[in-house]
Amino acid sequence: LSSTHGIRLTNYYTQPSCTPSRASLMTGQHPVAIGMQHECIQPGSPYGLPVGLATFPERMKAAGYATHMVGKWDLGHYAEKLWPTNRGFDSWLGLTNRGITNYFTYDNGGYYDIHRNLEKATDVNGTYSTTLFKQEALRIISDHGKALERGSTMPLFMYVAFNAIHDLVMVPESFESTPLFSAISEGVEFDLRRTAAGALYLADEAVGEMVAGLKRAGLYSNSLLVVASDNGGSVQDGGNNWPLRGAKKDYYEGGVRVPACMGGSE
Repeated sequence: LSSTHGIRLTNYYTQPSCTPSRASLMTGQHPVAIGMQHECIQPGSPYGLPVGLATFPERMKAAGYATHMVGKWDLGHYAEKLWPTNRGFDSWLGLTNRGITNYFTYDNGGYYDIHRNLEKATDVNGTYSTTLFKQEALRIISDHGKALERGSTMPLFMYVAFNAIHDLVMVPESFESTPLFSAISEGVEFDLRRTAAGALYLADEAVGEMVAGLKRAGLYSNSLLVVASDNGGSVQDGGNNWPLRGAKKDYYEGGVRVPACMGGSE
């Protein structure tokens, strides 16, 4: 988004880790007020976002929007009533929690964690997660544009949450061997920092392709896009929050003050 079509949020504050940030985003409430201020949801966590709370997608759905989610949920999965399609989303393709150990096999601490709605999406095994989530978002955008051409008047709300660049950070070998990756990581000696730079580039590129997809579908002229991080960078995973003090899981600014922007039509 160019500066003439949006605004860069230079004082955007979030929470220091994944679950609290997403709980606030989905409810509009501070995580302390709803019991979601603790450590992030883990594979065996027997709790989630309280079901009595209205969520952002539920309110959008009530306002007449089609609601779709792509990517990391992290708000509870031990019971079906906590899953995205039971919390206001018409569809969901993504992982339940934390950061997957492998961006291709979707291993998450020993179990296969990539789902479409309430079922395992075994057909996507082997597809790099950023690519998969981008493709799903582009499909939703395209399908919605076609529905509008057929006479639908339903607006679209879509929430895309890449797991990149969460640990463990990965990029496709085919990308790592390109001149572009060499240019991105030139002068960077810390291996994880190099990998994180490549993974973030691919996520940023995916956002750009979604903007292009909105334009192709005739949706961009009436769209609002919000892009933000859920917490500060993790130094041990290649992140760098300089000149801010601290990192992910800290309440110093390095953990809670993050890049963000909002933009819209030309």
